[in-house]
Parts: sequence; structure tokens; C-alpha cells
Amino acid sequence: MYPDDKRRVGYLVLLILLMHYNLSGALFPDPRIHFISVSLQNKLAYGSGFLMAAYFPFYFYRSFNLSVLKFHALYGAPLFLLLPYLIFFVFMYPLSGDLKFAIRYGLIIPCFYSPVLLFSMFRAVRKKYTSVVSVRKLYAGLEMHMIYWAVSPWIFMCLFAYLNVIQWVEVVFTNTGFVVNGMLFLHKSGRFERLEKMRLMKKDAMEERQQKDFKQTCLDIGLSSRETEIAQMLCLGKTYKWIGELLHISVRTVDTHVQRIFYKTGARNKIELQQFLGFEIKVFLLISVTMQRISDSSFNQLIEVLETFIVISLRLKIALKELLCEATYDKGCTILNFGEKQEIVWFLLDGLLREVRMNKLTLKKNTTWFWLPHHFVYTDPGFFSQQVSERAIEVTDYSKTVFISYFQWVTLKEDFKEVEVITERIRGEHHRLRTEHAWDMNNLSVQERYLDKEQVLNYLFARTQLNYIADFMGMAPDTLGRLRTRHLGKRKH
Repeated sequence: MYPDDKRRVGYLVLLILLMHYNLSGALFPDPRIHFISVSLQNKLAYGSGFLMAAYFPFYFYRSFNLSVLKFHALYGAPLFLLLPYLIFFVFMYPLSGDLKFAIRYGLIIPCFYSPVLLFSMFRAVRKKYTSVVSVRKLYAGLEMHMIYWAVSPWIFMCLFAYLNVIQWVEVVFTNTGFVVNGMLFLHKSGRFERLEKMRLMKKDAMEERQQKDFKQTCLDIGLSSRETEIAQMLCLGKTYKWIGELLHISVRTVDTHVQRIFYKTGARNKIELQQFLGFEIKVFLLISVTMQRISDSSFNQLIEVLETFIVISLRLKIALKELLCEATYDKGCTILNFGEKQEIVWFLLDGLLREVRMNKLTLKKNTTWFWLPHHFVYTDPGFFSQQVSERAIEVTDYSKTVFISYFQWVTLKEDFKEVEVITERIRGEHHRLRTEHAWDMNNLSVQERYLDKEQVLNYLFARTQLNYIADFMGMAPDTLGRLRTRHLGKRKH
């Protein structure tokens, strides 16, 4: 379920609870309703109010990603709001029949807890919105005050009940909070829909442009319309049989067209054909990528690594969490192509990515680097210099990442001095690892290289091909295979 879907579900539950609160408040207690006892009517009327007050912190914790409210949402509200209701209104009130006693003593703890909860919610909202980057401060301040108005009436419901406030005053006050909350929900949903629509429009425009570029490339090298059609299907990985059935031609005719395509392009296989026709970007767009806002656990993993470089201020943590997203990529897709600017930097949470360099003479791909979990993924030159990349980044195993765009990173650098320090530390660490690896390739024997990187190799062997690892290790696949067999045999003995 996507984050916006969760927000809609949360709001739907809130709407149902509000309807129950208003209906029970309007109808109960009424002695003329004979099929429901007055005792049960009072329990339902008061229960709806308690339930609304207890649900509000959970709703804001989940819908607005206020992690500071986790204790109150999961433990505080049930313990200090719902438990007193169960004890005094559900169990003791039916036994004693004294509603005033239940109100007098059952609302003591909730009345003391309500200001604490209200203060915690205000503090959580302020932390979230006062540390956003400068371009959003006006909007953030408006949204923050709207949340204050939405929360306050419901937190004071217990106090209204204890002071026996007139019902119409209580209903108007609490429903005003709901109206403000509804405005917040509609505003956030509308903004999400606008951003999603813009993203899809950009994606469609990019695909349309790439489709035109692909067809123009095929036309420039002399492919016919039928050959262009078949070349596109080949680049998509379709089989001769599938193509023949779609175009109502025999497999032999398909093979004849393919031979002509290979002859005109000079390609020897489908991969070289994709590279020659510039199809790799399109392949990436066709592969499903799942994206969502960053989770607390993923964010904590990232911060833990960043704080090995420098202590991260609370303001920067809040700003970062606003901007970061998670993405999962399927095995086999390309997230950065040759000749592209790397406009996104990734932090790998799980999986495996490899850096690929293309030999311009042989068109052979060589694996020059692997990224393992808890490493920042970028090429050099690449993300930080915003130069055209001479290498590609491919997903060799199903991978989960956190990412941020270059524009967002630059915006953070303008507002937080420590971001510049983080940038240099990341680049320095990346350069150190690359330099050490290059030194090992030039100065160590294949046996020494294997032993030096045995732990990393064990991770790689479980997730990618032998020839990719051999490229990375600077040795022949047969040599690496023999070393692997030999050391596995020693481990068994």
C-alpha cells in the first residue's frame, strides 16, 4: 500500500468515527429508545468520544509521519484514555448505575493526560515543520498551525465531558477541528495528485521522445519499417516465435529480418543491438520500480552511516527525512546509462549493484565496481560533479535503496553547513576504497587478492555471475573458479 493510500484509509476511519460520535451524541441517551438500554446508550455516547480522542494521535503519527508520537499513538492513548473508559464506564457504571460517579473518577486520568498529549503533539508538529528548507517555510508554517487547530478540540474532549459542557458547544468545537483536519487532508491529497500527474507526464514525454529517437536511429542506419518493428521487439527481449505470432509471419521470416538487422547495425547479439540503438534507457523505464517515502528503519540505517562521518544535527535529520524516498529495483535493470548525468545518488540498503564500463572498440562490458549494502552509489565523475558519466550502474540482485536528487542535495547544502562536510567525507571514503582496490589489483597475486576480499566475495558469489566478479577482481573466470573451489574445500576439512 502506498503512503497516500494509507493516509486515505486513516482518514476514512476518522470519518467513520466522527459519524459515530455525532450520531451517538445526538441520539443518546434517550429513554424512548426501548431496544437499547440507557446504560448501553451512555456507554456508546461516551465511548465514541474516548475513541476519537485516542485515535487522533495514531492518525497523525501514521498520516503525517510524526515518529515522535509513537509512544502516545501505540501505548499512551490506549493506556490513559481507553483503559479508564473501560474500567469506569464499561465495567463499574453498569454495576453501580451511577453515571456521575463514572464521569467524576473515570475522567481524572484522561483530563491530566490530555494536556501532556497536546504538548507532545504540538512539539512533534513543530519539530517536523520548523526545520524545513527556506523555500518551504511559509507553506510549512501555515500547515503547522492548521494541524494545531485540528488537534486541539479533540484532545480537550475529556475536559468538556468532565466539566459537563453543553452538548452543542462541544459538538461545534470538536467538529470545527474535524473541518480543519479535512482541509488538511484535501490539501495534502491534492498536492500529491499534482506531483504524481507531473511525474507521469514527464515519464510519458520521455518515453515518447525516446521512441522517436529510436525510430530515427533505425531510419538513419537504413532499417525498413518492418525491420524497425522487429528490432524494437528484439530489444524488449521477445523471442522469434512471439514476434512471428504477433506479426503473422513464420519464424524463418523473422530470422531473415533479424540477420539483416544484425548486418546493417554490425551487432552480434541482442545486447549489442540494444547498445547500438540506444535502447538501454527505455529498458529501464519499462521495468517496474516501487517507490515510497522513507521508513523509520531505513532512515535510521542511513543516519547511522552518515554519523560515522560527522554528527548530524536534529534540524538536518528532519529536513533529510522530508526529502528522502525509498525505491526497490528488479534484477537486471539499469539505473544509470552511459553518457547520462547522474542526477540521483542512492544509498543501498539491501541487494547488489555493479558499475559497468564499455570498451568502445569491442563493445564489451567490464565490471569495474560493486556496491554492497550501506554504501553510497555514484560514479566518478558523476553525481557530485554533475559531469556526464562514462559508466553505467546495473542492478545485479533485487535491491532496496534510499535516494535523493542533486537539486535537493544542493538545496540542503545552502541551508546546512554540515552537508558540505558530509559530501567531502563520502567522496573521500569512495576515493580511498577505489585507490586501495586499484593498488591490490597491481601489487597482489591472485591468491592474495582472493584472501584479502574473501568476505566480500562470499557475498558476491551468492548474488551475481562468476564472470562479473572475475572482471572486478582482475583475473580470469577459470582462475577465480579454481580459487573458489579450493577454499571451499579447505573450509569443509
